[in-house]
This record gives sequence, structure tokens and C-alpha cells, in this order.
Amino acid sequence: MRADKAPLGEDNQSVSLGKRTAKSASAILVSRAFTFVAVGLSFIFIVRLLGPSTYGIYTLALAMAGTVGALGDFGLSSMVMKFIPQTISRHNMKEVRSIYVNSLAVLLIETMAFSILSVILGSMIATYMLHDAQYSYVFQIASFNIVLSMLYVFTYSTLIALGRNRQIVSIVVMQSAIQAVLSVIFALLGFGALAPLFGLFIGYAVATVYAHMLIMKGFAGIRPTKGIETKRWKPMLKFSLPISLSVVAGTFATNISLLVLGYFTASFVVGNFGLTFKFANMFDVFLGAIGAALLPAFSIALASKEMRKKITEYYNYSVYFALIFAAPIILYLIILSTPFSYTLFGSVYSLAPYYISAMSVGIILIMITAYTTNLMVSLGMVKSLLKANVMGAIIQIALLPVLIPLFQGLGLAILMFVLVPAIVDMLFLRSINRKFKISLDAKPILKVTLAAIVSSLFILPLVYVFGGANIPLLIAAFVEQLFVYPIMLVLIGGVDKRILETIKGITWSIPILGRIVEYLVFYATLFLRV
Repeated sequence: MRADKAPLGEDNQSVSLGKRTAKSASAILVSRAFTFVAVGLSFIFIVRLLGPSTYGIYTLALAMAGTVGALGDFGLSSMVMKFIPQTISRHNMKEVRSIYVNSLAVLLIETMAFSILSVILGSMIATYMLHDAQYSYVFQIASFNIVLSMLYVFTYSTLIALGRNRQIVSIVVMQSAIQAVLSVIFALLGFGALAPLFGLFIGYAVATVYAHMLIMKGFAGIRPTKGIETKRWKPMLKFSLPISLSVVAGTFATNISLLVLGYFTASFVVGNFGLTFKFANMFDVFLGAIGAALLPAFSIALASKEMRKKITEYYNYSVYFALIFAAPIILYLIILSTPFSYTLFGSVYSLAPYYISAMSVGIILIMITAYTTNLMVSLGMVKSLLKANVMGAIIQIALLPVLIPLFQGLGLAILMFVLVPAIVDMLFLRSINRKFKISLDAKPILKVTLAAIVSSLFILPLVYVFGGANIPLLIAAFVEQLFVYPIMLVLIGGVDKRILETIKGITWSIPILGRIVEYLVFYATLFLRV
């Protein structure tokens, strides 16, 4: 895709699908924007109240639960997001209900089994691997995260598949508000590493129950001939398990990496890395909203013969548009990692700036991984997905004994955020290109990246001017990016008039952001060559 080629906005079917995706993404974005603010503020309070060592214990406890529950929901969330929209398009709501009920039954059995296993292993891991038996109870309690988090993700994904945009917002707002408030309250009451766990669990539990009630209410009046049918489980798992195994590879490697970091270093280092890892997950508010809407959108596009021919173009635009918004934020964090980290989390987390810089470099790679994963699931390439993720996990685990003893947390940050995502991306792109001749157009991506780099160079004089005044520096740099980046984007050729109009067209329905984008598009057009 090139900026001077006919853009997405010139094709009615494509722009229709783009707007549909944006409408779904806007609901997710609104809810996740609230999550970003509520959980973000809570996160800042928690890390300051607990300190790096106690926060490190919390990070390791969740890593232990994540290692045992690495299979996640058996890929059932991805399955419902692919098949429910297609089934709805055939007006078969009985089948939709059956997919949900049977998937939920399998999920309950699986997560309960993993939680019991995690409780048994919790004290063993704390005692023998981390050499600190006094925190065994934290690891055992963290085991309940397996059941609660997976049920929440599954019901949330089902609401996305059903197109329940307002309900998505209410569920996410409910969960994040409860988690944010209760986590801080428990921390103030002196619950230590258990404080964020209790807030997380209660938020998941309340939101999941409410989401399930909303989903079942939507099936009122539909009386299926059968409810739970075990004979349906095998074909469901046949599709979803390869997806789950591809996820487990990365999840298992990530959680094992945190435990290995805890084995070779102090909890202080783990706390600094855990802070960065949590912050990386919060970037989902910028990229996850679009990614969550892409799987149903890709599935719908592939169901149409006309749209199937344009899937390469649609995939490239998905990555390209997301990068336009993400690139200046990424460069901002790389340059200002120290004042940013010290302002939000305190100078006691002295290692976090280095880890945040490495994380920021890898955001582009992680974004491409997420979007390509959605495309591969839509194309049914679950086995190729599995192979690439397993290869990445093997490389990550193999390099842990080398990089962590030598470079500690920084070695793990480079490995997890940069090296492994780059390898997985190459494997993904090679697979879809060989089978479907779908490739990622690097030229517009490089132009957008170059525009972000050039605009970010103007931050350097601000560092000299403001010196150690972190807050004025962060504000001034943000204003600089807001005004200089659109100019560089136009002058370097990362966008043209048609692209700008397309961006405005597919984001107009997003509350607040749509209006901001409209103003920025108007501002950018002032610098277009006549």
C-alpha cells in the first residue's frame, strides 16, 4: 500500500467494513479509555504504596498462576469471536446460544482443574524456586486468577462477537472501577501483595456474573432442543485448541521468564520489571480496541468473495492506521522514559526507565503480531500460528539462562519485547505470504516511523531547557508532538489528503477521539502540497 494509491476510503465495501470495525472498536475504546484512567491511577497508587520488593512478590504470584493456567480458555474466546458473527449472519440464534453454552461448560471444567493444580504448586514454587516460603499463601490465593480472569475474558469476548457495544462498555467500566477502588482500599488497609489480587478478583467476579446475565437475557424466548451437548465439544476443541496452544507458548514463556528472573535476582528487580510489564499491557487501550474488532471484521470480509480479494489491503490499512496513532507515543516514551517513570512511579523504581525504553521499541512489533494473529485465525491458519509461537517460546526460554544472569531485567526486557516479537512476526508474515500471497507493505510503515522519529528530535532541546523539571518537560514534549508530528507526517509522505479523509471517516463515531482526530486532520491538511 502506498499513500499515492487509491485508499480504503475510495471503496464502498471496504469503507463500510472499516466503519463497522470502527464502530465496534469505538465501544471497546471508550471502555478501555476508562480502564486506562481508573486502573492506571490505581496502578500508580499501588506501586507507590507497596514498593518494588512487595510489588515484585505480587508479580511473581501472578506469574506462577499464569504458568499453570497458560492454556487459558482453550482458545474458546477466539472461537466465539470467529463463529458467532458468522452464525448471526445466517440468523441462527439457537446455534449461537449453543456455541456459548457449550463453550462455557468446557471453560468451567478446565479452569477449575488448573486452579486446583495451581494451589497445590503455589507453596512449592515459593519455597524451592524463590527461596521464600513465607509468601506461599500469596501464591496459593493468586491461583484463583485462573478461573476468574478466563471467565471474564470469555464473556467479554462473547459480547464483542454479539455486537453488544453498550454492554461491552458497562462490563469493562464495572470491572475496572471495582478493581481500581478496592485495590487501593486493601493496600491502605495493609494487605500488602494481596491488595491488588483482591481488587482484581472481586472486579472479575462481579463483571463476569453481570456479563453472563446480559448474554443469557439476549437468548430469552429461544428454546433450543438441547442444552449442553458433550458431542459438540470435540469439534469445538479441534478448532480452538491449536489457537490455545499457540497462546500457551507465549504465555508459558512469559510467566516462566518472570519466575526465572525471580530466581536469579532480588524481588526489587522483579518489581521494576513487573511495573514495566503491567504498563506494556495497558497499551492495549491504544491498540487492543482495534485488534479486538479485527477478528470479527476479518471473518466477515472473508465470508464475501469481493471483500476476500481485498483482505491484503484491509490488513495493511489496519496496521498502518494503528501505527499512525501509536508511533509518536512510542518515541515520546523512549526519549522521556526516565522523567516519565520517576514522575508516575517514583525514583525508587530506578530500573524501570531502562525497561520502559526497551518495551517502547517493541510496541510496533507487538502490534503487528496482534493484528497478524487475528488475520491468521480468520484464515484458519491455526497450525501455522501454533508453529510460529512455539518457535518464539523455545527461543525465549533457551536464552533465559544466558541473558538474565548477564543483564538481569534489561536482558529479559530486550528478549521479551524486541527479539522474540521480531522473530514471531517474520514467521507469521512468511506463512501468510506463502499460503495466501498476503504481505505487509513496509514502505508506509517506514514513512510513518520516520515522521515520528524526526518530530521526536524536537524534544531534545526541551530536555536541555527544562532540565530536572519533569512535569513541565513532559507537558511541553506532549504539546510538541501534537503540533509537529502531523506536519512531519505530511511532509515525509506518510499520509496524503485521501488518507487523511479516510482516517476522519472511520473514526468519526469514536467519542471524544473522533473530534480530536477531526481537528488534527484539518491541521495536517494545511501543510499538504498544493
